[in-house]
Amino acid sequence: WKVDQKLGLLCLQLGSTNDGSGMLDADACERCRRVRELHDVSVAEGRSFHVLTSGGCDPDGSTTHNFNPTETPHWQLVQAGLLRAGVPSSAILQPGLPAMHTVHEALLCREWVEEWCWHAAELVIVTSDYQAPRARHLF
Repeated sequence: WKVDQKLGLLCLQLGSTNDGSGMLDADACERCRRVRELHDVSVAEGRSFHVLTSGGCDPDGSTTHNFNPTETPHWQLVQAGLLRAGVPSSAILQPGLPAMHTVHEALLCREWVEEWCWHAAELVIVTSDYQAPRARHLF
């Protein structure tokens, strides 16, 4: 979804998984690295950059979405990963999206964009290769 290249970039980093101690999996860490690259390019081009993280939690395993067994929302764990990757805190939007799966991410992202009037920004979805076809279809 692109508008004017001189306008800001809104990046949605889709959720992945983490373990019981909150450690992000390799996919999530790679996505954090990619978001840092997008940040650096945007800033070099004189564009504003913001990232919105996604992912809820299911500490008691009551859903079939067992990607985060902690009580901390996955979006918060990803934000910590982004900071470790060098993304400045000023670029990380609060709060993240408490989505439980990709369809939920698409719905919550649409609501967020409409509510906060980000209609003039370019939206980039950061996900893994295996999830890209689904993300393209949904977004």
